[in-house]
Amino acid sequence: MRNIICISLMLATPAAAQPLFDPSCYARDYSPEHLASQPDQIVDEFLLQFSHDTKYDQTFAWISVELTDQGHVAGTPLAGQTLDQGLICWVDDVTAGCSVECDGGWFEVTRNDGNILELRTDYLLVGDTEGCGGAVDLSEGPGRTTTYRLMRVANAICDERIPR
Repeated sequence: MRNIICISLMLATPAAAQPLFDPSCYARDYSPEHLASQPDQIVDEFLLQFSHDTKYDQTFAWISVELTDQGHVAGTPLAGQTLDQGLICWVDDVTAGCSVECDGGWFEVTRNDGNILELRTDYLLVGDTEGCGGAVDLSEGPGRTTTYRLMRVANAICDERIPR
């Protein structure tokens, strides 16, 4: 019995699912109905692409989000803007995720079945600003855990729309 439990735990860990960061593109254009049902959500469209730098043996994520006019950006100059962010990715014994330098937050990959990617964050800044800041936090509010579900799409979609 002990061996079965041990094997089950090993298979459930993100480290066992190493291809979490294969070079692929994920996207979602949230419907008006979805946004109406999630009034604190600030993202209207989300693009994410992973890439691996073989020279440094490091995986990176590139995000581009179009903000909607609701949640904590409602009525601000950020509503309707498209913001980008680069992140450094990692897999350890407990989690798989990507983080922004200078304590700009991070996301954890909670699901990647090859077609659906779910990421969870409670603090993730996007939008380059001078120095080590970000324009807006993608969580639905300070300390509130937010999950984004994205679908795998053709790499060309991210290649065309995510600046690097």
